[in-house]
Amino acid sequence: MRLIIKSLFKRWLSNLLILLQITISLIFFMISYSNYQGTVERYHTVKDILKNNFNTTIMIDVDEDDGDKIMHFSEQLEKNGITRFSGYKNSWLESESFENILYDSLELYNNNSWIKELHVSSGEVFSPKSFSPKYCNGSIQNPYSVLVGCNIAEHYHLNIGDTFCDINQINYKIIGILTNSEIWFVDNITDGNFISLDNQFVVARPISSESILTYYCQTSHGTQPEEAGNIVESLAQKNDIRLSTCYLPEILEQKYKTALSGNFLWISFSIFVLVMITIATASLMSANIYTRLKEIGIKKAVGYSISMILWQFSGETFLIECFAFLIMLCATTFYLTTNHQLINSVIIKQEYLSVKMILYGFLIIVIQWIPSFLVVLYHVKRLQPNELIGASCII
Repeated sequence: MRLIIKSLFKRWLSNLLILLQITISLIFFMISYSNYQGTVERYHTVKDILKNNFNTTIMIDVDEDDGDKIMHFSEQLEKNGITRFSGYKNSWLESESFENILYDSLELYNNNSWIKELHVSSGEVFSPKSFSPKYCNGSIQNPYSVLVGCNIAEHYHLNIGDTFCDINQINYKIIGILTNSEIWFVDNITDGNFISLDNQFVVARPISSESILTYYCQTSHGTQPEEAGNIVESLAQKNDIRLSTCYLPEILEQKYKTALSGNFLWISFSIFVLVMITIATASLMSANIYTRLKEIGIKKAVGYSISMILWQFSGETFLIECFAFLIMLCATTFYLTTNHQLINSVIIKQEYLSVKMILYGFLIIVIQWIPSFLVVLYHVKRLQPNELIGASCII
């Protein structure tokens, strides 16, 4: 091993170039594969969150000019078999009670527990009364119910029952502290991206003219999604509301296939790069042997066996591959960790570096090393000491 390391440092420049090309190809492949794996995981995460409601959910996009009509519209939907109608939006909350820091907030409209349940470490979650303007309207007597992220609650030593008002003099009452690592969807469910609620407020609001433009509804038992979509569009037409409906599984499946297609192209290209780098590395090893003919000849002349020479030359390549593998792990981990950082509490990407992926990476360096080993084996076996010492042999 000492002889291999000494030989590597003796020819450090050429070995450094080999190391760089192998490392870059490995990093490119691992990041491409992690993006692919992240797409698959996000798709299944959404399905797992929605569970039994996945195949009965319809997404409704309301025209911006018709948002003030949605409250009456939601009441009509309930009378026509659309039992659950709710939505959410990402907003912000600023209060003197929290040093006038602009915190992100998640506003839930009309009880979203059927979409995704929130869990609290203390207190209670929202009840139907939390979304009723009769009981919660932002006044001092009837403040909005709010769940607080665990980090905010710990920082300000908040307790259940504490009240505060924002800069617009809207009042809130804390009814629960969210558990650690609680998440929610970002812009809409089909994006597959999530927000962390650790540093957020979650506010229950009734549907009003200031509500959002994207809603979700669930069909009642026995009602087909296509039939429910027709009911929604028919009622919208009667109420002069411009909207569009889409069946959630269909739009999610479409986005999933599109994302997979793009990721597959990158993975295919990264595999092509790996193959090219493998061929280039084998060629460089062949050239390396040619420049070291005299050294090989002397080693054979003084009693080195073919296996010992093979161990040195192939060991050099394998050690470079291992160094490249370790650098790839560090670089890929850093990249994925950086992309997991929260920007305004939004998780931009969700790539996954699993044990299986690490094993794939190690398998790749072994496969890359095999052609170099075969090249070394081929050339070393056909060399003769008397020819090598005189450097008269042409490979």
